[in-house]
Amino acid sequence: MNKLKQMPIWRDANRFLLSIEKVVKLFPRYHKYTLGTELRNNALKICNLVHQAWQQKNQQCVFLLQLKYCIDEIKIQLHLAKKALINGEFAIARLLKLSISTKEIIMNKKIKLIRNALYFFPQGIPLFRYAKFTLTLLIFQFSFTNANAQTCNANTIATTPTNDFTVHNNGTVTHKPTGLMWKVCSEGQTWNSSDGSCTGTPTYHSWPEALNIPQSLNTGGGYAGHTDWRLPNLKELKSIVELSCYSPAINETIFNSTPSAGYWSSSPYADRSNGAWGVFFNVGDGDHYGRDGDFHVRLVRSGQ
Repeated sequence: MNKLKQMPIWRDANRFLLSIEKVVKLFPRYHKYTLGTELRNNALKICNLVHQAWQQKNQQCVFLLQLKYCIDEIKIQLHLAKKALINGEFAIARLLKLSISTKEIIMNKKIKLIRNALYFFPQGIPLFRYAKFTLTLLIFQFSFTNANAQTCNANTIATTPTNDFTVHNNGTVTHKPTGLMWKVCSEGQTWNSSDGSCTGTPTYHSWPEALNIPQSLNTGGGYAGHTDWRLPNLKELKSIVELSCYSPAINETIFNSTPSAGYWSSSPYADRSNGAWGVFFNVGDGDHYGRDGDFHVRLVRSGQ
């Protein structure tokens, strides 16, 4: 337990719980016992799930998924609170701003932090910042152990078996079921012809930057003899998720050196003008994020 208390994810989860308590105390009476109760319960649940993931490492993936869903639910509740209280006794000045912060080293492993800043101000009281906390991508990509090895379930059928790919020995592969040609390496990495490995560190990009990468590549001469590379849409990106594995959820024989992290798709989020879809390759799930977030990029072409 002492080691868990030293971890940023545990400290931040507890800070968030305390921040929710402070905010709920300012709710009008009715909302205090409706929305306030739901917010308190989910904030407490986040702490419990972090603790369970720490204690039961053999079921860690299950608890991380539950943690993701819990955070998604509390995001919805916070938005409901904003709508319900904006004309009440106090207003929520700035709600759930998501952005990817600078890198941080935890247990010798680089991770990204999601920084969620909640701002509230009561009427007649100067703007007061109640909470600024960080929830690490433990939800998607952080293992409590130092091990970076991929974990696969031998009892399940692979969704992207190696024989589904044609390897062209030029830094590209073709996924036969979809006909799509993919770059083997993430942007920022270099493909080595001697052994087919990807070296270097994948770079992070905002969504607008990610959309510009293939354009710059194509006008600069292309890659592997092709000048029609593009950012994959959400459906295409999810087609290379290996559901029988996690950390990362991808076929590492084909896409070696893929981090358990987020990758941008070209698909915008319809209900949010500044949102776009991405896929996190720890467990391979897709979600929408702010376009100013930092994610990796893997390019594709139609392969005709």
